[in-house]
Amino acid sequence: MTDKRLLDRVAVITGAGDGIGKGIARRFAQEGARVVIAEIDGETGPMVAQELQDDFGVEAFYLHTDATKEEDNRRAVKEAVARWGTIDILVNNAWGGDRAGLQRVDKMPDDAMDHAWHMNVMGPLWAMKEAFPHMRAQGKGR
Repeated sequence: MTDKRLLDRVAVITGAGDGIGKGIARRFAQEGARVVIAEIDGETGPMVAQELQDDFGVEAFYLHTDATKEEDNRRAVKEAVARWGTIDILVNNAWGGDRAGLQRVDKMPDDAMDHAWHMNVMGPLWAMKEAFPHMRAQGKGR
């Protein structure tokens, strides 16, 4: 019997190419999860997916994902479901609020505010809207 708490669970993690997202992906893989690395960086994303396969023997794949785009957020969930039949865990980790540098909201240029809004509010909402019906149907998910 295995003690892996996430064995065969399916996780989609945005912004998993480095930093906290990569750390989450590694921990989930260590616990047996299958992982979608939903990452905009075409260099780090594939490397992380390969690391998870090599280091933990789990299924993982990279999917180029711009977390400011509705279709990319939805596609990350759809690809997980298409490949593995489900989604159990969604981690909205991508962050991009510092495009214009950290500053007061009244001083932030409109294009930077629009980017921050789509990255930090709308992107996660779109991914959740795609994931939640699957989670509800199976009676579980996080």
